[in-house]
Amino acid sequence: MASSTELSEDQVLAYLSKLSPDAATALLTKASGLSAEQPAEKAEQQTGQPAAERLEEDGEGNAATDVMRALAAGNIAEAQRLWPRANLEFLGEEGWSCLHWVVHAAGAALHLKSKAEEPKVGCDCCHAGASQVRGPALALLGELLERAPVNLPTSQGATALMFAADAGDEEVCDLLLHAGADPSATDMDGDDAAAWARARGHWLLALSIAGAS
Repeated sequence: MASSTELSEDQVLAYLSKLSPDAATALLTKASGLSAEQPAEKAEQQTGQPAAERLEEDGEGNAATDVMRALAAGNIAEAQRLWPRANLEFLGEEGWSCLHWVVHAAGAALHLKSKAEEPKVGCDCCHAGASQVRGPALALLGELLERAPVNLPTSQGATALMFAADAGDEEVCDLLLHAGADPSATDMDGDDAAAWARARGHWLLALSIAGAS
């Protein structure tokens, strides 16, 4: 039953019929805006948490994007803070997942060349100090592997194991293989992780990966 402060549908229609078309449209637009705001306000009252902040936490795709941006900037601590609420199957603008970004950051730190005269090309994770990225990246990788689909491919079909093989990162390859990475998986060109390693001249690593098949 409607309360004494509520109007029936007939009463509302009768009132609107007395208004000019412009006035009725303006009133309906205002009412529509109020109805859209009320659910967020009600939820905020129930949770005590700002609606905008809650939406950011609920948006797993957005959270994953934030993780990737942090990793690209070499900010492993921020990525570690954000990843638990990220969708680990989400592929960002580069076509990579959070796991691919972590493996990339770890590999980039492994081969860091900190020459001041070198031009800065690519993401910041490739230029941050190795001590600032390598250890934290490996720690974050260990956490991600508890939840992340280890064989999830990029938009081009590359797995995280292929990224590690490309970098010649034996430690990360071992971690991924131990977590269930498939060494026989192939990318869109039909190349597996061992082929990625061979293409970079990492012959012993290629043999190791091939032997894990």
